[in-house]
Amino acid sequence: MKKQIEAFKQYLIVEKKSSSNTVESYLRDLLQFSSYCASIKITTVQKVKTDTINAYMQYLTNQGKSDATKARISSSIRAFYRYLISIGAVTENPVNAANKNKVEKKMPGVLDSSQIVLLLSQPSGNDYKSIRDKAMLELLYATGI
Repeated sequence: MKKQIEAFKQYLIVEKKSSSNTVESYLRDLLQFSSYCASIKITTVQKVKTDTINAYMQYLTNQGKSDATKARISSSIRAFYRYLISIGAVTENPVNAANKNKVEKKMPGVLDSSQIVLLLSQPSGNDYKSIRDKAMLELLYATGI
């Protein structure tokens, strides 16, 4: 599996022109997944099934990983398998049928009155840009945009 992960890394760098942070994140997630697979005696990408993915997600839950982390890892594995399909190494993506990790969407926070006063007092000059910026902030605040 490590050989395919290395090839995927080159694909991300050369063809997709992914940022170094993206490449590092994918590799970290995939190497951890590869280690998990090795621990349960799965040594090739072809032997990974949907049950393997579900078991890995449960393992991550037991390790205390957040839903957002599990969703990111699932996305990394999904992208890896899309790549493997594109080069003909596998015929199906086991992540597609796996249990989906729902990431809780949080409502945005609300500013308190002291934060609002501080925000609206920031553009304090009398030049055109300061007046424009102050007008924009007041418009955003007044309309609730």
